[in-house]
Amino acid sequence: TVTGVQTCALPICQIVEGRNNAPVIEIGDMPATVGGDVRIPYKVSDLELDRVDVDVMFSIDGGENFEWATAGGTGVYPNGLHTTADGRFYNFVWDSVADVGEDVVEDNVVLEMVAWDGLKASFPAQTPPLVVDNGVDALDLDIDGNVYDGTGSQLAARWSISEATLERWRC
Repeated sequence: TVTGVQTCALPICQIVEGRNNAPVIEIGDMPATVGGDVRIPYKVSDLELDRVDVDVMFSIDGGENFEWATAGGTGVYPNGLHTTADGRFYNFVWDSVADVGEDVVEDNVVLEMVAWDGLKASFPAQTPPLVVDNGVDALDLDIDGNVYDGTGSQLAARWSISEATLERWRC
């Protein structure tokens, strides 16, 4: 809704009728390495308090090319979000396995968010390059060999040990 431009000189704010400002979006701090369902904290503000939709994209080439990000967790895309002039905090959960792949490590992933109030879009907010580690367990070992029973007979055997198996047997 176009209600005007809000100009502020603390502590008094005034709305100038007939203009609409673009919303502003900021991505919060994130760890340098992420994986699986990734929580992306962000803040969105709009001087006219318009509701906004947020587009979330990812790039595996450092920000050259972007694709739509798949929502993880509840699978809900951030649409119709309430705003304030100072900004309101939200989280988006990104399913990095669906987008980057399973058993994959990518070291130049950039996330980008853009807020849209129906009339204007924000400037894009981007993360610095992140490492997305959807790699295999740290330990996954298969051993083939021979076992001899008490009578001297040779039996073929295969042992599989994974980090999850070791965790169960750890003392």
